[in-house]
Amino acid sequence: MLSRLRGFARTIPSFLMAYGNSETQLENFDKHITDHVFKDVTGINLEQFRALRDKHKFFDSAVFDHSVQEFLNKKEQLANYFDPEQSEDIFDYIPPQKTNQIFTPRWVVFNRNNQTLVCGFKKPNTPRQ
Repeated sequence: MLSRLRGFARTIPSFLMAYGNSETQLENFDKHITDHVFKDVTGINLEQFRALRDKHKFFDSAVFDHSVQEFLNKKEQLANYFDPEQSEDIFDYIPPQKTNQIFTPRWVVFNRNNQTLVCGFKKPNTPRQ
């Protein structure tokens, strides 16, 4: 059970990136998503999550809810991925997942001259080379 809880905790930021909004709280974390997608994203199914939350009381709702809102605030603060004034981006706050899914840091995405994205997308207001 503890390993499931640890695994689930690591996936919360990924879940919030895809499904989180200002209304997201512990009590409704399992709403508006299918069991299949929830399991794909978090590594546990909805029944297991509800057991952790409702039966075993593994979560402190005040801490969980505050943490979710802090992450979403940080996501909004760092929303401009291309802002050269920002020394970090939201993906710095998402740990590698069990599936080895990682979010590529900005410094890896930009090439040496910091003008064109390695993946071929044009940086705003920058001519293609």
